[in-house]
Amino acid sequence: MDRLVSPFVGGNRVTCSASSIPVVNPGTGDTLFNLEVSTAEIVDRAVRGSYALLSTLRYETTNARAARLRLISHTICANAESIAESLSLETGKSRNNAFQEVQSCSNIFDFYASEALRLSGRYFPSLRTGEQAIVSLEPVGVVGAITPFNYPLTLLSIKVAPALAAGCPVVAKPSPETPSATLQLAELCCQAGLEPDLFNVVTGGASVGQMLIDHPLIAKISFTGSFDVGRQVAAAAASGLKRLTLELGGQSPALVAADVNSELVSLTLANQAFENAGQFCYRPARIFVESILYEQFIENLREHALSKVVASADNPEAEIGPLRNKSAYEKVMRHIQDALDHGARLLCGGNRINDQGYENGYFVSPTVLVDVDPSMLVMREETFGPVVAVTSVDCLEHAIPLANSTPYGLAGYVFCSDLDRGWRLADQIEAGSVWVNVVHHTDIQVPFGGRKASGLGREKGREGLFEYLETKTLYLGRETYDFSGV
Repeated sequence: MDRLVSPFVGGNRVTCSASSIPVVNPGTGDTLFNLEVSTAEIVDRAVRGSYALLSTLRYETTNARAARLRLISHTICANAESIAESLSLETGKSRNNAFQEVQSCSNIFDFYASEALRLSGRYFPSLRTGEQAIVSLEPVGVVGAITPFNYPLTLLSIKVAPALAAGCPVVAKPSPETPSATLQLAELCCQAGLEPDLFNVVTGGASVGQMLIDHPLIAKISFTGSFDVGRQVAAAAASGLKRLTLELGGQSPALVAADVNSELVSLTLANQAFENAGQFCYRPARIFVESILYEQFIENLREHALSKVVASADNPEAEIGPLRNKSAYEKVMRHIQDALDHGARLLCGGNRINDQGYENGYFVSPTVLVDVDPSMLVMREETFGPVVAVTSVDCLEHAIPLANSTPYGLAGYVFCSDLDRGWRLADQIEAGSVWVNVVHHTDIQVPFGGRKASGLGREKGREGLFEYLETKTLYLGRETYDFSGV
C-alpha cells in the first residue's frame, strides 16, 4: 500500500517529511497505509497556530463554546459509519463495537457542551470594608493530548471535549498504530466549520510526543498509556512545570462472595474481561472467589470463555478480535507461561489461533487461569489481553490486602448479595472507581481516574473539565481613588 497519510494542521493535511510508519490491519497483517512522521517544524507550527487562538478563546461566551461542541457531536453522528470503519480496520474490533465507540464519542462532546454552559465563578464579600473578591475560571492554555491504540476515539474525546469546553485549543498525537479516526475527526470538524488550529493533529511515535511535551507553549499534557511511559511523560513535563493528567493502566481486582448467582456473575465478568481482547485498562483481571463457590464459579467462567467467538472484524459474529501487535501478544503469552510454570492451572485458552485466515493476526483464545497466587505476573502486572486469573479465598475480607497489593489503583469490582457487606468491601479497595454488583463502561457524567501508579487527575465528569481550567482570584475595591499624585 503506497497511500501516504499526513498530519492535520491549520485546517489542512500537511505533507512534512520523507519518514513514515506503516499502519497495519491487526487481523490480517496487511498494510493499510503509511503514516507520515511529523517534523519538529510541523509540531511547532501546530502548537503556535493553536496558541494564537488563546487571546480570542479566553473571552468568548460559553454559548459559543457549547455551540462548537454540539457541532462536533453532530458531525460525528453524520459520519459515524465511515469513522467506525476506520476504527474497525485499525484496531481489529468488530464493526458493531467500533460503531458503539463512535456513538460514545458523540455523547461525550454533547455532554461537555452542557457543562460549558454550567461553568461559573464565585463571589465573596471581603473581610475589609469597601472590597469584594471574585474567583474566575480561565483556560489553562494549549493542550497536548497523547492517546493509545485501544480506544482511539473515546480516549481522544475525553481530552478534547473538556479542553474545548474550557476554551483550550488542542494539539493531539494519536498512536501511530491507530491514527485514522483522530485525523478523520479533525478534518471533518474543520469542514463543518470548526476554526483552523483549534484542533490540530500531529503524527508519529514517541519522538513526536516528546516534541509536544517539550514545546514551551504547551501548558498541559493529557496522556493515556503505560505506567513506564507515563513516568517519562511526567518527568519531561516537570521541567516546564506543565499541568498533567495521566491515566496509566491498572490490574483491577474483582471480589465474588459465596451468596451470589454464580452463572450470572461469571457471565458478567467474562463479558467485561474479554471485551476488546482484554485491551483496556479497567477490566477485571484478578478474581477472588469465596471458597464455597469457587469450583462452581470457575466452571461457569470456563463455559462463558469457551462460548466467545474469536474472529476478525469483518465477521459479524465476532466478539473478540486480535491483539494489536506482536509485543502485546508476546507479553500475554509470557504472563500465561509464567503462571503455568509457577503452579497455576489452565482451564481454557492459552493459545494463539493459527487456523486458515487467522495466521497473520495475533488472535488469542480467551484464557482462564485458576489456582493462581500473588507471585505470578498475571497477578502483579497489567497483562492487557484476554486473560483472567482466579483464586480462592476463605472470605472476601481476607482478599482486601491481596486486591490492594499491586502498584495500581484504577478500578475494582465487588459482587455480594449482602449490600451492606458489599459497600464495606468496596470502601476498602484502593481504586479510583469501584463497581458493586454491576459492571459497565464508565459514565461520562462522573469522574474516572486512578490512584497510586494508575495515574494523576481525573477525566470525565465536571472534574474532568476543571483539569483544563486555571483559577484566578480578583480583589476589587469599591471606592475610586486618585493615585496620580496630583
